[in-house]
Amino acid sequence: MDLRLVPLAMSSWISAALVLSLATHVDPTYALVLFVIVCALALSLVKRSFSHGLAFSLLGIALGSACALLRVLPIITGPLHALADERAVAHLTGVITSDPISFERAGALDWTSTQSVVVALRVESVEARSTRVRCRLPVSAFAHGEAALTLAHLVPGTRVQLTGRLAPTTPGRNSAATVTVMDVSAITGPPRYQFAANYLRQSLRRLLADSPRDARQLVPGLALGDSSGTTMSLTTAMRNAGLSHLTAVSGANVSLVIVGVGALLRRRSRRVQAIGSLIALLIFVVLVRPQPSVLRAAAMGLVGVYSAVSRFRVSALPALSVAVLSLIVIDPWLATSYGFALSVIATAGLVLWAHNVTAALSRIMSKRVPSWFIDVLAMTLCAQLAVLPLTVALGSQVTLASLPANMIAVPLAAPAMIFGMLAAVVSPVCFPVAHVLAFGAIIPARAIAWIARWAAASDSLVLAWPTGIHGVLLAMGLIVLLAHAAYWWRRVPDLTQSLIASTDTDISGTHSDNSSHHANASATQSVIASTVLSLLALLWIHPDVSVRPWPPANWIMVSCDVGQGDATVLRLANESAIVIDVGPEPKAIDRCLSDLHIRSISMLVLTHFHADHVGGIAGALHRRTVGQVWVSPLEEPDLTASFVAEQFAERKIRQHVLTYPSRLHIGDYDIECVWPARIIRDQGSDPNNASIVLVVHIHGHSLLLSGDVEPPAQDAIVAAVGPLSVDVIKVAHHGSPHQSVGFAQAAHAHDAIISVGANNDYGHPAQSTIALYENLGARVWRTDQAGDIAVTETAAGLKVVSR
Repeated sequence: MDLRLVPLAMSSWISAALVLSLATHVDPTYALVLFVIVCALALSLVKRSFSHGLAFSLLGIALGSACALLRVLPIITGPLHALADERAVAHLTGVITSDPISFERAGALDWTSTQSVVVALRVESVEARSTRVRCRLPVSAFAHGEAALTLAHLVPGTRVQLTGRLAPTTPGRNSAATVTVMDVSAITGPPRYQFAANYLRQSLRRLLADSPRDARQLVPGLALGDSSGTTMSLTTAMRNAGLSHLTAVSGANVSLVIVGVGALLRRRSRRVQAIGSLIALLIFVVLVRPQPSVLRAAAMGLVGVYSAVSRFRVSALPALSVAVLSLIVIDPWLATSYGFALSVIATAGLVLWAHNVTAALSRIMSKRVPSWFIDVLAMTLCAQLAVLPLTVALGSQVTLASLPANMIAVPLAAPAMIFGMLAAVVSPVCFPVAHVLAFGAIIPARAIAWIARWAAASDSLVLAWPTGIHGVLLAMGLIVLLAHAAYWWRRVPDLTQSLIASTDTDISGTHSDNSSHHANASATQSVIASTVLSLLALLWIHPDVSVRPWPPANWIMVSCDVGQGDATVLRLANESAIVIDVGPEPKAIDRCLSDLHIRSISMLVLTHFHADHVGGIAGALHRRTVGQVWVSPLEEPDLTASFVAEQFAERKIRQHVLTYPSRLHIGDYDIECVWPARIIRDQGSDPNNASIVLVVHIHGHSLLLSGDVEPPAQDAIVAAVGPLSVDVIKVAHHGSPHQSVGFAQAAHAHDAIISVGANNDYGHPAQSTIALYENLGARVWRTDQAGDIAVTETAAGLKVVSR
């Protein structure tokens, strides 16, 4: 295998990614690790001398760095950069360079949503503060309301004029600034070829208008790479099942185009076939849009076409290297694209390993197994293993279900792809025929969606793989280990025969026959394989042993780690509990209650109706009986309050309003409601200030559960109730900076628990809040750092422990 171009391509790719990451202030940790590992691997693969590989690597580093600098310097030093830092309002003129992406911006607390649109724009002139500047810089435009409706119907290539407020872009983005659009108008329409491409894409959607929902979402993606209509639930299922690559147009689509053109022009000369293939590839790229995987596949297709015309033999790995190198030079930003990386690395895995893996599986598996099954299994194994580090970096779950899912779904994708493309092309000529062709894509698309959901829901097959940089390094180490193990495995028979032969010679002076040697070698391999499989089985079905058992003995309260939200559990006898709030997600509260062995909720209190306190209600009620339910008197926000009412109505559960000065007694708990005594309006968040605040008394100890009340309500509680003097306080509103010093002083708690999600968008908990409670002598506990937090009863008093 010709590996000479590998160091050049890989070093240029990684150096471009590293330069762009550093220039745009992104943490380059992953780029550094990948750079070192890939360059070392590239150098070790080169068959020539070390100096030759080193020279190619240095040349690639220089080339990639230079291309990246030429592209990024205008972005970080251009005229838009200063205006964006100043948040200036500007009039922009430019050309749309991407399809508009519509999405709904959902409120995290009230679930209200607004329609928004984002689109990429190449700005040609900027007018701001009586100054007009000509430039050629990329910008990301966001629009809401009427401006979003206008942008959503524009086609790439349309020249527009818009007014908006500039802001700095997200680090690592190929954008000089972001602009929030206030007004937009089209100056000139798109080129005819872009209009035709958009017409075909829309025609396919019209053909699928009456088809099942899954087909409407998947067929455009399978055929044309148009995944704009795919819902988040299906997108997540496809990603977790390892099938998201099917909706990213890649080499399979390009191969179909080239093969189709070759079949139509089979009686023509090679030159005519090559020209026809080039034209078809150009049309195809315009139709499906120049996505990273499309560009990589098209570049390899061009190399293949050139090979056919020139009669110069080109193997797959040099073709891939040329494609990578060419695209990095043309657009260095592809070096930072996960889509591009997934496409290239999956292809490299097939090129490097598929032949050997297929041969190995053919030797191992029964002769009755058809060759096509072995081929599909080998290609799936190679591609999945190659992209494992990247899928871990993207946060996707590592599941064994992805292997059978890909083996079944990939063959189904071919007919969906072919029929979908044919339907789009035929639709302008004969719509009824196109409708029949589209039906041929619907059936396999629905099957793929079902497979994706099945694989994503197979929790028992999910591996507990670490996340972050440790997970990426572990995945890389696994690949290296398997490669060396495969090499060593092939040498086991030779080593065994040599060892046995030398032993026989030492003992008897003669060699035993070859059949005995082969039998012993095979036995050695069997012993090794059995030992490895046994160890893997022990790792897979390891006993659930913990040095620190959970829940701890004599616990009376647990603050569940439910992310950015609240959920508190008070222990009763016989696997029952009092639950105050249920967090934002059903799975989190269900997990916490299951870990605490809670099968019955004697009393459920929802302090207020924000989604981070009531969104997980279905998880709390899952396979559990519920007694009495108490809620806040203010049924706002409307959407979440209606959602809670529907959940209770389905289960025929009545809800009651709880206000000051009610008192409840259940088990050993005496529960005092100290708020709300009234509704406070327009002094912060109305639902927060209407939160139910409880003081829980048990065995001479007291706990303060303060919901999300803000300073106006906190001060009103102190005025009405006076000093509270509790042992433990659940700090209000996830430790937000809006806290009353008088309320914290009145609580005078020894321990303060903050229920908060890691890396949340609100900046919770505030350092000022942590300092406030620490200065008052309390020890601060946080669920984002400690996980579930329990309050236990000991002979010396209450003790707080973390999971």
